Amino acid sequence: MFDIFDTIAPGYEENKKNTSEKKPRIVIKYGPNDSETKVLKKRGRKKAIETKLEQETQNISEGSQEQETNLPVYNDENLNENQSQSDEQEELSVEDVPLTFLENPETGHAIVGRKTSVFNKYGEEAALYLGKVNEPGYPEKEVYFDSLDPQVIFVCGSRGSGKSYSLGIIAEELALKNKNVGQIVIDPVGVFWSMKYPNKEDKEILELERFGLEPKGLENVVVFVPEGAIDKIPKETYDSTITIQPAFLTADDWSLTFGIDRFSPSGLLLEKVVKKVRDGYRAINGLIFKPKGDNFDLNDIIYSLENDAEINSREKGYRKESVRALVSRFEAAKTWGIFSKKGTPLIELSVPGQLTIIDTSFLEENVSALLVGIIARRILTARKLSSRKEASKKINEELPRVDLENDVPPTWLFIDEGHTLIPSGSLATPASKAIIEYVKQGRKPSCSLVVATQQPSAIDSRVLSQVGTLITYKLVFDDDIKAVFRRMPTIVPKRFKDPSFIKKLSIGVPLVADKMETTSRAFVINIRPRMSQHEGREIQTAESVINLSEEEILKLMVNITKNKIRQFEELDVLSLKTLLKILNMKYKTDILFEKFSDLLLANDVIFEKEKYFMIKESETEHYEETVNYHIIEPQFEEDAIIGFIKRGTGWSDFVTKKVYRPIFKVNYKIFNDDGCFVDNCCYIDPIKVEFLHYLDKEFAYSSGLSILRTLDADDIHILLGLPKKQGFDMDFLKETFAFGDIKLKNTMDRLAGIGLVRKEKRGTKNVYFIIKNLEVPTNPLHKALNTLDDLPVINEPVKREDILEARATFETVRNVLGTLWETIRIEDIETLLKLELLATNTDTKETIIFDCHTGKKIN
Repeated sequence: MFDIFDTIAPGYEENKKNTSEKKPRIVIKYGPNDSETKVLKKRGRKKAIETKLEQETQNISEGSQEQETNLPVYNDENLNENQSQSDEQEELSVEDVPLTFLENPETGHAIVGRKTSVFNKYGEEAALYLGKVNEPGYPEKEVYFDSLDPQVIFVCGSRGSGKSYSLGIIAEELALKNKNVGQIVIDPVGVFWSMKYPNKEDKEILELERFGLEPKGLENVVVFVPEGAIDKIPKETYDSTITIQPAFLTADDWSLTFGIDRFSPSGLLLEKVVKKVRDGYRAINGLIFKPKGDNFDLNDIIYSLENDAEINSREKGYRKESVRALVSRFEAAKTWGIFSKKGTPLIELSVPGQLTIIDTSFLEENVSALLVGIIARRILTARKLSSRKEASKKINEELPRVDLENDVPPTWLFIDEGHTLIPSGSLATPASKAIIEYVKQGRKPSCSLVVATQQPSAIDSRVLSQVGTLITYKLVFDDDIKAVFRRMPTIVPKRFKDPSFIKKLSIGVPLVADKMETTSRAFVINIRPRMSQHEGREIQTAESVINLSEEEILKLMVNITKNKIRQFEELDVLSLKTLLKILNMKYKTDILFEKFSDLLLANDVIFEKEKYFMIKESETEHYEETVNYHIIEPQFEEDAIIGFIKRGTGWSDFVTKKVYRPIFKVNYKIFNDDGCFVDNCCYIDPIKVEFLHYLDKEFAYSSGLSILRTLDADDIHILLGLPKKQGFDMDFLKETFAFGDIKLKNTMDRLAGIGLVRKEKRGTKNVYFIIKNLEVPTNPLHKALNTLDDLPVINEPVKREDILEARATFETVRNVLGTLWETIRIEDIETLLKLELLATNTDTKETIIFDCHTGKKIN
């Protein structure tokens, strides 16, 4: 009974034995579970039908002939009409449909996106010149896009293909030709501020002449930056600052930004405190604070959290830990530099004839998403009110304007890097809901959207379903190409649907598709050069040489390495040598490994067991020495464990010490495609960095999570998709995974390097074999994950010095679980403890640890 307690998890089905028999270890099988696979079936059959229809209509060659499969026959009456329409479009797209446009008979210009009735009334007024058709038979035909009606334009392409450049052209044309609309450009990379200056690129100046244009800076550009960023930005690159009132944020906004469950105790507390600040409250000292309405700032919220009588009541209030945690989050929000009591009025952002640039490049992604979401929601609300007033004025011309704050013109909202704000699947940002509502409800109140991304497959489908004009530049990944063709709003000639066509598009030459019936099919266009300066170009290598002294380079290299160690908690010798080689190449130095290692050890790095670690900073300044924790209730007293040690080891002289093993409880939601979710949790030992289960009255570990955390997301996906019982070669890998040869080869070399696969030469091919199976739960609903929930816990004070040091952080756990289970959203992570007894032999100094819950020795 004193054998070392080893826990291996080779599958997902418990191998239970007679409880009277001796059980040296628990064996877990991480396999499919019928009861679990039924949990997320809301879309089930309909999803399968829709997937089949998409596969049949996209007709994209995969570069190699696919194996024929027997597809089931679906008889869903509601989809029969869609099926026939899909078949009809597929039949048409196979042929080369002649390219026809709505044309101006006087100029011969092609007009895209404009209704015939609108053209008959307004002609080319406010039409945006984007470029010329690039197809045989249409020499120099100029293409103009409509801007009189609200538009939803989607621009996609790989990095450097021209998508951000196109956003600038559309904004440039609007600023020059449609003075009746307001424009707001969300600039996440800080490249649009230069539009107030003329184009200075010699090559593009020559091209402008060919298009009948000349360099011109825009006079009506106003650049806004967050108020908290003005110390970091040259004054000549911005005109004004932007802030928002905290009153504009809903409880959902705060919850998404802070990363907490809207209906958790913290989420409910958040909603309550904001309501109290708005409506007034009584403080602990008896003072009455009057309602502030919408006129409050973050300090008002923090003060209410710390002083409201109800919130801090012992009987009806919230836990002090919850209050402190929320106070900390609001204190952090103050550093973002985007909040103020008054905020920037919307009428300063959306102004007729003004091009507003909001530079969010200095904000974290979640904060930027919050700002964009608030702006989108305010525009939509204001335009609904304005359009109602405009309609009322037609009936009663004497009706006065009631609210100048909301009197904004029809507005065009530009969003670059859209995948960071409106991601696909179950992921959501503080901007997601607002942008989806904006695009769905914005047609009548004249709200237009132009969104660009380098990952079209990563954009929320609810936004893509509203797209009227799609502009796609060069794409390299098949998933992105498929996503684009699934959303094409018009017929696409067969020659364009070959993935190699999209992959070989030149810079500045996109495929354009428009849903208006006046444009017969998708076509290729040469985008015109920018008249204003574009700062989104990649810096050439000759321009990026950095001259640093050897001392400065060494300091920089040490800091880079320390950040790497902090990221992964440790770095082995081989990894450090590889990193040093890269840094030597990058900075053109020849630092010896021994010298670099000594330098690290002199800068808060330690070397133990062939690995480098950061010296832990003392936490005594920040935390109390003793803190109350939830502890798994021990089943054995200390005296009983000492007896086990004596009988099991034969030691006569030893000392013992109580220690506590930290255990992370990870609470998460599992989402299906409809946005429905199921709550679950799992437990992770941050010392072993493995899943921890409680099965058959014993603790059991997974085997492999600690390895997964050292791999990147692509490597993990490839590893988990490899066949377990047979060899495979590069041909199999290329057919199975959407990666190139080099990526796949490098991944297999890495997996071989850490002992997970073996490579053998078979003829002219390399054949790989899995030699170590990872036993980790791939299903986030597996019943073994939450088995520690049933264990009783107690709450007791524990000295921090008695808690064993974790090798993984909350962030590490979030990253690896988010990659392993893509359908989850982690709500929070909490720490509980497990009591163990550490025994040290006085003579030999040998140590062993016994579990005070099971009474067994721990390895």
